[in-house]
Amino acid sequence: MRLSSLLAVLLSSIAAAEEPKIFESLDFEAACAKAKVADRIVVVDFFTEWCGPCKKLDRTTWLDEKVVAWFGEKAIALKIDAEKETALAEKYRIDAYPTILLLKSDGTEIDRLVGYRTAEDFLKDAGDALEGRDSVSRARARLVGDDANNPMLRGDYGDALARKGRYEEALEEYLWCYDHGIEFDRAYYGVRGSFLLSDIAQLGSKYPPALQALRTRRDAIAELLLAGKGSALDAGDLASLNTCLGEANATLELYDKLGKVKEARAARAALRDDVFDALLDARRYDDLAEGAAESVDDLFRHRKDALAMAEEENSEAMKSYADYVRAELVAHGGGFYEAYLGRGQKDEAEALARRILEVSTAGKTWAALIRHGIRAGDNDAARALAARGLEVAPKKARKAIREAAAEIPVK
Repeated sequence: MRLSSLLAVLLSSIAAAEEPKIFESLDFEAACAKAKVADRIVVVDFFTEWCGPCKKLDRTTWLDEKVVAWFGEKAIALKIDAEKETALAEKYRIDAYPTILLLKSDGTEIDRLVGYRTAEDFLKDAGDALEGRDSVSRARARLVGDDANNPMLRGDYGDALARKGRYEEALEEYLWCYDHGIEFDRAYYGVRGSFLLSDIAQLGSKYPPALQALRTRRDAIAELLLAGKGSALDAGDLASLNTCLGEANATLELYDKLGKVKEARAARAALRDDVFDALLDARRYDDLAEGAAESVDDLFRHRKDALAMAEEENSEAMKSYADYVRAELVAHGGGFYEAYLGRGQKDEAEALARRILEVSTAGKTWAALIRHGIRAGDNDAARALAARGLEVAPKKARKAIREAAAEIPVK
């Protein structure tokens, strides 16, 4: 046999081996009818073409011998693209992928499993569901003993309730986590201000009281800060809430109001990073320059710490984190450079530009600094920076420098 023909045979056999055999070529109604006659349940794997975990299910779990045998005894299986059969996806409130629905033959939901499952986990969770222990019951059962007030587990319980459409109960759990979670686990603070808020906002798209609950908490913090009683942590919470609510402009409005409250200086300073882009867009250079030296030192210190951690751990995750910190340094440092120029602080601006270019000599860094100079109205500084870049920057960086220099207004 020719090598090309052998390769084609091998490839086709691999593809065939990877194709799950458990799914029926039936529409939903026909699958339910077949399940009723066979006294089985219906299992629907809702997927999308772009979903990585969905593809992983196809390559692993759905090919497992024990899983295949379980389906042969217990279920009629369907695989449905949620972006094509939208009516069915909407009926069952499918908003995460993969979602594996376990249904009675009349279409009544028994349970839903969201996210990738190994073969072992699928068989355990599906078996529990058929015995009356659905995802909500399983999540609730973990809240015992020392874990009764574990905010991560209570958040999982809230997730399970939300997926079942028990929105009021889900919100109660989420709000407990937000209001009390860090009392039981200080490390939960990061989750509280990011993933938890995202979960509550997603719930709010279906259950408006969730968004109102966030606004109530945001308004209470604002009142506290304006009374000169709030802390920097409170200010951070307020900014996170506004970002989650899509109301970042409210953070800037409060920042301005706090400028008139002597006791709120620390809280106002804590908001500066959150309003940085808005202040820069408005060319409010005096506000940016306030505390700029300390902020700049923090940027470079974080960069140094990130590099040290990346070198110590030598992991891709830490290297990515170090790259992220560098990008933040360049972006925020460029803004402070512009603010210095806008205030006529040329020496400070020049010193900062040199520090930034020691961290990144990329063309986009040079170009960004040149454009900051133009925005600040200091075309001479932009022109001088461009000239220096064309002399000392790496050759591959010079195209970007020339393009930015071309934007400098002619005298």
